[in-house]
Amino acid sequence: MLLPGIDTVGQRFVADRYCHHYLIGSGAAHPRLFPGVQETLRSLYDDGYLLAVATGKSRRGLERSLRDTGLLGVFHASRCADETCSKPDPQMLSEILEELQIPVEQSVMVGDTEFDMEMAQRATMDRVAVTYGAHDVEDLRRWEPCAYLNNFSELGAWLALCDQSFIPRSVPCL
Repeated sequence: MLLPGIDTVGQRFVADRYCHHYLIGSGAAHPRLFPGVQETLRSLYDDGYLLAVATGKSRRGLERSLRDTGLLGVFHASRCADETCSKPDPQMLSEILEELQIPVEQSVMVGDTEFDMEMAQRATMDRVAVTYGAHDVEDLRRWEPCAYLNNFSELGAWLALCDQSFIPRSVPCL
């Protein structure tokens, strides 16, 4: 999508260079979390929520990101693009739910891209859109998220307001 018309050799070259700079690059390549993300995830974990990651990153990239952000050990499950079908295919979410033995009705996908929203919709999973991420909120609207978060720290309050019959116990996050 980024380079329309590029052939397979060119795609591999771009992907290899991206991986090189992401995995081996300078400290500037290290991820930075949005405000409130680390505290919110730790609070949800402490409250007994089962947290998972469904990401387009490689396993190596995810492990590095979790280590660099201090979130290693907070997530109960994860799926990466090099392990299963990539977004927007819903297989990542299906595998996570199966591993955690959580019904889709008790889960919610929190994401910032149309790929996240489409993946969740195709998995028949409720979705929450964050308004400050990779894709414009107007583009996320067509996937009919059940909530919009202007700050990730709003997630805990949103979950607390949910009807007891819905309260998700699995929150796949980007």
